[in-house]
Amino acid sequence: MDYNKKSLVDKIAAKGVLTPYEAIYIQYLSKQYIDQQVPDIKTSGNIYEVIDNVPEMITENQLDQLLTFNTRQDGQLYDAYRWAAVLLSHLDANLGEIGYKGIALLNEIRYARNKNISRMLLDKDNLQADHDIFKFSVFSQVYQKNMTFSEIVESFGSTFRFLIMATDDILTLNYFLNSMRPAEDLRCVKYLKMWLAMEKPNQDGEAASRRNLPHICLEENLNFVIENNHPDYVAFVKNKLRSFGISPLENFQESSFRYVKETFANIAIQVK
Repeated sequence: MDYNKKSLVDKIAAKGVLTPYEAIYIQYLSKQYIDQQVPDIKTSGNIYEVIDNVPEMITENQLDQLLTFNTRQDGQLYDAYRWAAVLLSHLDANLGEIGYKGIALLNEIRYARNKNISRMLLDKDNLQADHDIFKFSVFSQVYQKNMTFSEIVESFGSTFRFLIMATDDILTLNYFLNSMRPAEDLRCVKYLKMWLAMEKPNQDGEAASRRNLPHICLEENLNFVIENNHPDYVAFVKNKLRSFGISPLENFQESSFRYVKETFANIAIQVK
């Protein structure tokens, strides 16, 4: 059990009346606590009964009693925070397919390289043989068809750009939520780290450029993707917040952009 989380929940709940942010934060901590109990109970009898009996940090009835705001504006702000928190969780939870697709494509790229090297060794005496790696074809398990090395690399690049865009969206929502969720707990960040860790940079010159595709994709696509995506997503978030009667700070776009860039920079540093 995470006693720090529980003591924080108890401290917040003891106030009797929550601020809009405390209300959404206490729900996040409670969900985290319940999720963290699951790995410890998988071998304990009937898993369904055990999960059902996991004690909550705060019950729904207790929360309902606490969710009494002093002003209409507080209620609107809570609704805005709740919308952002639910959307953030939804976007992050649904990145599993894209995360594992990237891993699979990197493995296929590695396989194609090794296969091409074997072909070159076998054909080393055939000066007429075409050993252009980008034209070399292998069967892609991801797409269930033969694809050239170039096509697989291009697919990974598109997948990487999508992950950058999705991560920008998720981090923007997290920024509005006062960085409620630590970046390292987000699935989008975990997948990005996994991709980058599969082929770490080295100092082998030309050979490195062939082996460090994820790092190249990050360097070449990050600024372009978020500079084009971030303003549009911020405009979407602002319009949604206005429907709740909430106006974010005037510099929300600029400050959230800095937060996103800093988070990506920290990820790159951690994986080096």
